[in-house]
Amino acid sequence: MGHISSTERSAAVQESLVSCFAYCQGIRWHWRQSKVTGPENPVVLIHDLAMEPVELVPLAEAVEGFSHVYLPDLPGCGLTRGETGRKMTIRELSDAVGEWMEAVGIDSAHFVANASGCPVAVDVAANFPERVRSLTLAGPPMATQLDDNWAGKVSRYARFLVTAAFEPMQLGMRFLFGESGRLARRLAAWGAQMPLEEKLPEIETPCLLLRGMNDVMTPKRWLVNEAEPLKHVVIKTLPAGAHYIGYSHPELVAAAEREFERMFAGDS
Repeated sequence: MGHISSTERSAAVQESLVSCFAYCQGIRWHWRQSKVTGPENPVVLIHDLAMEPVELVPLAEAVEGFSHVYLPDLPGCGLTRGETGRKMTIRELSDAVGEWMEAVGIDSAHFVANASGCPVAVDVAANFPERVRSLTLAGPPMATQLDDNWAGKVSRYARFLVTAAFEPMQLGMRFLFGESGRLARRLAAWGAQMPLEEKLPEIETPCLLLRGMNDVMTPKRWLVNEAEPLKHVVIKTLPAGAHYIGYSHPELVAAAEREFERMFAGDS
């Protein structure tokens, strides 16, 4: 059994979601979902790899206002413990999400991801297109091949520090010193990312690309460039927030997602 922290206990009292456990392919999964079965085409939230999954509960509750929602703890995060004993790659995480969806009985869903959770969601859409009806990426990380060299890494961390100045102080403290949040884990999450340029051209599903107005890590010009090969894409800069917009301003992300789903439903 995983250790349930004081943060998890207090959040469980306040949230309107139900906590679930199940074994799938040797992984003991934990996820939160709406208590009452909602309409078809649910929303699956993919959390940032370096943040505690429980931190995304406010976004889940905001989305729950118009859709049935699932918030899984990815393997190695929160209360989901993989049995591999090692850090999983993006491809392994996306495969695990696909297997989890099958085990839970989710045929297809709208995916919403934030920050370093975006590469996982993109990989799921590329490898399991039948399971992803639409894809919303909030603050997708600008992880390019240039970041492989020393100058690129320095530039990347500099962008992070500038962006961090626009994040809520409490969010920054939890990011650096959260219960599972040693700084080494945060930096390792970046190292696990794949450049989105490698996978986005494979995406067939409609995409919504979001960024906070103060997000230096995800500049608008980069989103425009990366959106070029996508067939159905909407780019939107939200009027507040920075890189972790799904955590700092969940209501804005939820409203953008609802508008996007309505647009998509109208086209289908």
